[in-house]
Amino acid sequence: MSDWAEIIYERLRRHAEEKAVEWRDDEVKSFIRMCLADGGIPMFKDKYAGKRFEVDGKPAVLAICYGGRGNAPNHQWFRDVPERDIEIIERETGEWREFLTREDEREENKLSERIKMEKKLAELEHAKSFEEWFKILKQNPDLFDEWIEYEVKKTTTNPEEMIAIKNRAYNGILNNQNNPEAQVFYLTTLLSFKDYIKPYFDKTEIEDIRDAIEKNMTFIKKKYPHIYEDAILFLYS
Repeated sequence: MSDWAEIIYERLRRHAEEKAVEWRDDEVKSFIRMCLADGGIPMFKDKYAGKRFEVDGKPAVLAICYGGRGNAPNHQWFRDVPERDIEIIERETGEWREFLTREDEREENKLSERIKMEKKLAELEHAKSFEEWFKILKQNPDLFDEWIEYEVKKTTTNPEEMIAIKNRAYNGILNNQNNPEAQVFYLTTLLSFKDYIKPYFDKTEIEDIRDAIEKNMTFIKKKYPHIYEDAILFLYS
């Protein structure tokens, strides 16, 4: 690279560092659409004089709107460009067509994760035993909050369902005094629904729960401090 080319490259690089936005499908598509609507042709440049653009050591790209009427941005810097998209830019002409028509990868990933979550929720709902149910939750700890939200939406308007959840949690806590992990599971269920099921508890049942978890309180406090704190508030307030 000549000295003059190096000067121009450094000027472009500094401009990229100041102005670049994250390479996201929605941002890239927005630039392309505005350029096309203005009668321009979108172009993407990843290098100058054979040297790649970078921001913080990661690939950067200069998007240019060539030949428009001047109503759309004439250029935009992008940073953190995936290597696969750099390869597309270097390999193809009219690469904007692929960038415009492909699905938003983040949305695809979200949809894929949501489908997996829905399958696991269905497995929970159709579990044939507590052991199977507990095993699914233990293997998928992030599933618990989703399950609670799912159950709340489904049942909070139905008093019979609330009473059934209250009884299941109550009996589970009392019947698992020698199985602290299982007891914590039922206690967590109770606490997750506390605002909805507390009116269905009487004073004796609250005292029963206090007695049932008494010998496991040290274990709960050490391993699940947030559950311990919530349990104290619920049982002694």
